Amino acid sequence: MRLLRNFWGAFKEFFTSFPFIFQNQLGHFFLIALFSAAGLWLSWYFVNTSINDWMVRIVSDGLSSIGVWEWTPSWLQSTLLDIVDWSVWLILIWLQIKLFKFVVLFVLSPLMSAVATKTYGKLNPSHETGNQSLLKQVFRGMGAAILFTSLEWFFVAILFLLSFLISTFIPVLLPILVVFPIISGGISAWFYGAVLTDYSCELKGLSPTQSLRLSWKNFGRVLGLGLPFYILMSVPILSWFFGPVIGVVTCVVASMKLWHNQSSEFQRQR
Repeated sequence: MRLLRNFWGAFKEFFTSFPFIFQNQLGHFFLIALFSAAGLWLSWYFVNTSINDWMVRIVSDGLSSIGVWEWTPSWLQSTLLDIVDWSVWLILIWLQIKLFKFVVLFVLSPLMSAVATKTYGKLNPSHETGNQSLLKQVFRGMGAAILFTSLEWFFVAILFLLSFLISTFIPVLLPILVVFPIISGGISAWFYGAVLTDYSCELKGLSPTQSLRLSWKNFGRVLGLGLPFYILMSVPILSWFFGPVIGVVTCVVASMKLWHNQSSEFQRQR
C-alpha cells in the first residue's frame, strides 16, 4: 500500500509542475528545449540521409564492378536501388527509435542540468546552485544516462532471454509472457526515474552509488517519476516533440519538487 501511495504521489508531481514552472519564470526552458530538440531532429535527419546515400552508392558501385548493371534494364536498376534505399531507411528508423530515449537523456543533459539547478535555486533561495558546479552536473548527467541506460538494457536483455527460454523449453508457461512487455516497460520507466532522481542527488552532494541506492529504497516514487517520461517518450511520432520538450523540462522539475518535499526522508536515507 505504501508503494502505491509513494508511486501516486510522485506521479502527480508531473502535473503539479506545470503551474510551478510558469509561476517561477521557468517557462523559457520549454523554448530552449524546443530549439534543442529541433537541432537533434535535424542531426538525426542529416545522419540518416548521409548513411542512406552512402549505402545506396556502395550497392550501386558494387553491382557495377561485377558487371551486373551491364545487362540489367534501367527500370530494374531503379527498382533495386529503391529497395535498398527504403530498406536502409527503415533500419535506420528502427535504430533511431531504439536509441532515441538514450540520445535525449545524454545529449540534452546540459539542458536538464540547467533546469535542475534553476529549480533547486527556486526551492532553496539561500543556496542557489547546490553543492556542485553546472559543468560538473552536466558530466554527471551524461554519466548517469550511460550507466542507467546500460543497466536498463541489461535487465531487458535478461527478460528477453528468459522469455525465449520459456517459449522454447517450457511451453506450459507461455501465458505468463503476456506480462513481460509490462515488466519491460516498468524497468525502463524506473530507470528513467533514477536518472531524474540523480540530478537531485548530485545537487545534494550524493555519489552515483548513493543515488542508485536511494532510488532503490524509493522504488515507488522513482517509478512514479519515470512513468510520465516513459509515456511521453513512447508515443509514436509525437514523442519527438513531447519527450525532448515537455518531458525533459517538466519531469526534471517534478523530480526536484518531489525530493525537496521529501527532504527530511531524503536526508535520513542518505
